[in-house]
Amino acid sequence: MMASENHGFIISGDAKINIGNVAVGKGAKVENSQSEIHSASENAGKSAQEDFEAALQELVAAIELHQSAIQDKDDIIQLIQTLSEEVHKGTQMEKPNKFTLKALFREVKESLGSVVEITGQIGNLQTAINALIGIALL
Repeated sequence: MMASENHGFIISGDAKINIGNVAVGKGAKVENSQSEIHSASENAGKSAQEDFEAALQELVAAIELHQSAIQDKDDIIQLIQTLSEEVHKGTQMEKPNKFTLKALFREVKESLGSVVEITGQIGNLQTAINALIGIALL
């Protein structure tokens, strides 16, 4: 099998890239000014925050919908609230504790893991947290 010629990026594994400007390919140029870049990052931050809030709301709604299959529902909702508070530290001056976040998320995941209908919302929350504060939870 012959390898094809690459004309772009190949990223694999757990790679994470934070780039202000990038140009790829024949004749590519970067013309953004610093203010445009700053504005784009602010919008990305707002979007990540909105995604996180939406993921939280979807998870809580799914818990309410499937509450008959969930033991200790109120305790799990409180756990999710605590997780949310810890994540919000990352959007303020204080830095969230990654060990606390991982432990809280793991507990949420384990508490709800047997409810198959909720696994998608748990995954969405994990993705949103990672995008918002850059901490891989598992």
